Amino acid sequence: YSPTGTLLIPEGVGYSVVDEVCGGDRLAPDYPARFRTPMFRDITFDDVSGLAWLVDGANLWTLDISDPVAPTRLALQALEGHPVAVHRVASTLWVAALDGGLRAYDIGTGGVALSASATVDFPGNQARVLDVDGSAGVLYAALGNHGLGVVALGPDGRAVGEPELVEASVGAGRRHGLH
Repeated sequence: YSPTGTLLIPEGVGYSVVDEVCGGDRLAPDYPARFRTPMFRDITFDDVSGLAWLVDGANLWTLDISDPVAPTRLALQALEGHPVAVHRVASTLWVAALDGGLRAYDIGTGGVALSASATVDFPGNQARVLDVDGSAGVLYAALGNHGLGVVALGPDGRAVGEPELVEASVGAGRRHGLH
């Protein structure tokens, strides 16, 4: 348990990010202090390098998790928009940044030198990008009531071609996330 309510928990070969304070005595004197540090919203990692990237709504954190019981922060970088979800494909980090859109960042040497490489705009869409996930060759972006964004990816993880928008049907409900 962390007094901040933000945990990075080793789980076998992976990690789990817990981003909300659940339970606890809301009348306890230390309860408000739990909210004075960033609350991680999402994580993606690279098993080979032992690196993990986390977003907290304002920043991207780069951690060395090669020693799972003692993660080390390597870098902290402010990002545009409000980064709430992150997904790594090859040498590219994709970030869902709410009103900041869907943004791509090239992972530099050692995984800490990032440079913005692209912002994806979906046809006729001014929606917030709420989440991002993908698999080999394709990336998906949750766009709330506007539907689902689909981006074709090359081997380096960069977008190829034009993104597509799969519009939500009326009354289908809001798409908050992809996980």
